[in-house]
Amino acid sequence: MNLRLMGTVMALLVSNLTGTQEEANVDLTKLSIGKVEKSLKLYRVHMLRYPREAEGLNALVNSDQRRWRGPYATEESLLDPFGNPLEYRLENGKPIVWSVGIDGTVDTKDDIFKDDHKTEDEPISFELEIPPLWK
Repeated sequence: MNLRLMGTVMALLVSNLTGTQEEANVDLTKLSIGKVEKSLKLYRVHMLRYPREAEGLNALVNSDQRRWRGPYATEESLLDPFGNPLEYRLENGKPIVWSVGIDGTVDTKDDIFKDDHKTEDEPISFELEIPPLWK
């Protein structure tokens, strides 16, 4: 096998493996977010509220509040597979947890949410698109 052909085959293999690893990291991130969301629900049962945004997800790990019965999570479980801390905010009293993705920057295309997440800029549409029966 000549070197050019071998190099091409290796490049294809590496690109396929890289894509697969990135997809696996996204799946792992979604699983991590789901676990943190469950921890937030248990925190709410005990504390009668979700952590304030100023407290952040660290409220799941350590607190000196009277009702707190945690830890509800570990520091490691609050990191995504890329090594970035998971983000947290409250929207209409409900917790939103997400990852900033591989680029480590908030509000970019690679941010990862457990489910499809719509912001106020992207309203959910309830209109049905019905294709014509004939042309």
